Parts: sequence; C-alpha cells; structure tokens
Amino acid sequence: MLFKIAIKNLLGARLRTILNVFVTSFSFFIILLMSGMYDGMLQHAKNVTIDTEIAGGAYWNPNYDPLDPMSFEDAHSIIPNEIKSLVDQQKAFPVLVSQVSIYPGGRIMPAILKG
Repeated sequence: MLFKIAIKNLLGARLRTILNVFVTSFSFFIILLMSGMYDGMLQHAKNVTIDTEIAGGAYWNPNYDPLDPMSFEDAHSIIPNEIKSLVDQQKAFPVLVSQVSIYPGGRIMPAILKG
C-alpha cells in the first residue's frame, strides 16, 4: 500500500521528479569530477616539485643541513672532481644556497635563495 502511494506521487509529479533526479545526479558528477581534478593537480604539483628540486638525485656538501639556515655559510666548498665531470657533461648543475632576508609589508622574514 505504501509502495503504491509512493509510485503514484512519483508519477503524478513527473517533471519535479525528473528535475530532482537530474540535478542530484549532475551535482554528484560535478563533485566527483572536481575532487578528481583537485587530486590530480595536487599529484602533478608534487611530481613537478620533486622533479624541479632533486630531479635524478642530489649531492649535498657534508656540512649542509637544509633545516638549519645558520649552516648555509659553512656549507660552501669546491665541487669534487666526480661531480665536476658530470657538470662538464651537462648531466648535473651546481646550486648555491644562501640565507637571505625578505621584507614583506615591512616585516623581516628569513628565506632561502637558491641559484
């Protein structure tokens, strides 16, 4: 009996029912699409960051600590011959890392300059 009343109500309000089903399914589709696009962009940004920062690997000076900006000044040295040959073959490139200060909005903030 209850099922018959539900069917009568759905068939009696055809347009409203069809619109509700369409809008609900379209909303779910858009939500899933945007969620997938956001996850894809996040994964792509992560891959680009990894490729840009370390590519195929990295050689660091033994005195270099990326979490200690005070050690940047002590971590400069002459490039070893093994690495120098890779630089000459253009399979690697040296990056100088220095501690700098920036002043956004008149405030001093520490930053890392790579170049």
